Amino acid sequence: MVKQVLAMLVIGGMASGQVTSKSLQEDPDAAWARRSGLTIADIRSLRAALGIPATPSSRGISAIDANSLKPNNHILVVESQRTCLVVHVFERGASGFKEIWSLDQVPSPSSPFGSTESTQPICAQAPIPPRVRATTDARILLEIRILDDPSQRSIPPYIYSFTWDGHEYRMDARDR
Repeated sequence: MVKQVLAMLVIGGMASGQVTSKSLQEDPDAAWARRSGLTIADIRSLRAALGIPATPSSRGISAIDANSLKPNNHILVVESQRTCLVVHVFERGASGFKEIWSLDQVPSPSSPFGSTESTQPICAQAPIPPRVRATTDARILLEIRILDDPSQRSIPPYIYSFTWDGHEYRMDARDR
């Protein structure tokens, strides 16, 4: 009797579809929608506006913040491109999302040996990747760690702050 019940459970499980690793994987768009409070259609529209394919690739979304920049009616989307980041800000319009600002390079740190006018991509300088976040006062902060060695904490991260001026996000004067 126990064997029959066990056999029925096994067969019933197979008939109703066993859980596989593929079925455990959540749709990335659904996951971002759940985390951000946007709809799946919104996430797909943002991904399409960025040109990020639906299939896994070297490009993807690494962060979405639909709340912190809400006073400006903006959505922060951080795109990962391998070990580098691109920061995007979108505004919802009648015909969908419109990118109003993006940042793919930051000013290089001041050097006593050369000009400060050169730029560099937003890429990891240490084992910890760069971080981008929006603050409750509608600023965008970009943090790039230079050295992540617990025995040498003498090099602070570069932190760049960007504020909306009514037309674009501009780097705060104290970060220049």
